[in-house]
Amino acid sequence: MTTRLAGGAKAGQTRLAPAPARAMETSNNSNNGPQEPRIGTLLTTKEVALRCKVPEPTVRYWRLTHTGPEGFMVGRHVWYPEEVVETWLNQQRENDQLRRASRRRGDLHAC
Repeated sequence: MTTRLAGGAKAGQTRLAPAPARAMETSNNSNNGPQEPRIGTLLTTKEVALRCKVPEPTVRYWRLTHTGPEGFMVGRHVWYPEEVVETWLNQQRENDQLRRASRRRGDLHAC
């Protein structure tokens, strides 16, 4: 006859301590599975052009020359996270303000 110990282990067996729980990202979702990273609202090339008030080919040129907001491709389609576009527009505005301020001071090499 075998003697059972607390926790279901038999006499002479060692019981391993439970593994520590892994920290998981939490979200407002009640599901306890792994969470997907959130991208937010995605804009098309046309929507970025409308938001920046420039023609679509200009947005495509910015992507080609790496001077515009950073987008990514899914299949044949380019998507721009709205937050990235807004951040890029704010940086353009700040850079313009710095250029104007440096011109007022007389700095000739400010670009």
